[in-house]
Amino acid sequence: MESFNLPVTSDILKLMSLPRCAVPDMNFDYSLHQNVSWPKANDRWFRKTNLTYGFHPDEVEQDFAKVFKNAFKRWENAAGFLNLTETTYDDADIKVGFYNLSTVLVGDLFGLSLITENPSSSVKTAEIILNGDLIWALPNEKGNLSVKDGILDLESAAMHQIGHLLGFDHSFMNDSVMYPYILPSQERKVELSNSDMDNTKKQYANVDSGDGGCLGVPSITALLSLGFAYLLLMY
Repeated sequence: MESFNLPVTSDILKLMSLPRCAVPDMNFDYSLHQNVSWPKANDRWFRKTNLTYGFHPDEVEQDFAKVFKNAFKRWENAAGFLNLTETTYDDADIKVGFYNLSTVLVGDLFGLSLITENPSSSVKTAEIILNGDLIWALPNEKGNLSVKDGILDLESAAMHQIGHLLGFDHSFMNDSVMYPYILPSQERKVELSNSDMDNTKKQYANVDSGDGGCLGVPSITALLSLGFAYLLLMY
């Protein structure tokens, strides 16, 4: 799997001013901490091919949920054998929500993905958490989309975070949906690039098609208790 290499000198400062994913790029301890972990490349947290997703009933509007459904379908088609279907938020393997992250995130960090584990059962689930303090654009609003105005494309962020939970780390290829920054020249990025497709084939080349048990993820309360000081030092 690709590792992310930062550009040099002034390019770094330009990138740091752009919206980016809060998942760290490299050299991070992925072991569960307080029953929470970042998704780890090449190490799928699930052990089954039928995965469910659900939307927080109070945080995800119907139009936003539709965008995520389209993103899940794109990844399902790319992987070839995965079945990603909607269920209730409480029962879902992958839980989607928007939260006020101003107390734990600094700057334009648009979202993150986490793996959580239930201590009593060792069952793992996943959580996609997008920054509810930002302005999100639907696909039919892309004509008015501008990162300069603080408006971000929702489906692009959805594709990125789902990719993390399917086992993909950040990519240094700026045409990849797994590129960590939202570039002004690529504000909407929902189609898998050639490198994304190649990585998908490699990731799932020898997957077991059976439905084993799944591994787990923590609640938003546990997330907020972590703090992100150590994360911000990496940027």
